Formats: sequence, C-alpha cells, structure tokens
Amino acid sequence: ADFLARVNNTPLVNEETFALCRQTLNSRFNEIVESYFSDGAVYLEAIKCGIDDRSLICIGQQAHPLKSASRTLGFMRMFLLAREVEQLCGEGNTAEVVLPVIEALAVSLSNTLQDTIDTIYN
Repeated sequence: ADFLARVNNTPLVNEETFALCRQTLNSRFNEIVESYFSDGAVYLEAIKCGIDDRSLICIGQQAHPLKSASRTLGFMRMFLLAREVEQLCGEGNTAEVVLPVIEALAVSLSNTLQDTIDTIYN
C-alpha cells in the first residue's frame, strides 16, 4: 500500500526525458509512442492472462519490456509499476499480492496514454 501511494505521487511523465526522446527520435517519435501504447495493451493483456493461469513467470516476463520502454520514453509511473510487478513475480509472491500493482499498472497505462495524446496533439 505504501508503494502504491508513493507511485501515485510520481508524475505520469518525466517531461525532460519525454522531450529528449521526442527531439532524438524526431519524425519517428509519434510512431514509436503509438507502438508503445499498442504493445503496452498487449503486454497488459498477457499479464492479466498470467494472473488467470497463476503464472508469475509469464507475468514477470511481460512486465519486463513494458518497464524498459516506459523508462526510455519517460513514462515514470508505468516504469515504477512494471518494475514492481517484475520484482514481485521474481520473488515468488502470489498472484493476489501482485494483483493490486497490476490493476494500478492498467490505470496508469490509460492515464499515460491520455496525457501523452494531450501533450503531442494539443
């Protein structure tokens, strides 16, 4: 619970990292961000399937690329949540322990998407 409270106080997006990525990737930036969100939805769905199957190994494997891509693009809340999911799975916790973090991850993906759309297109 303390972890989720701290994460909720973390900005969705690190503006400096996001701007640097945008500048570095230039014309490919929007395409890469769109891929991040479409891939993120696939990873999240696979994570949810892992819960149904009680497969913490699967959940951890799906959280890893989401963690890495989130950090690269500056999506800090997503990074922290995906990292926590990966760590909890690696420590052998039960699906019930991991579930609240996964639920927060799903909400964060949606919020990050909306925030990013607002930033890019407005």
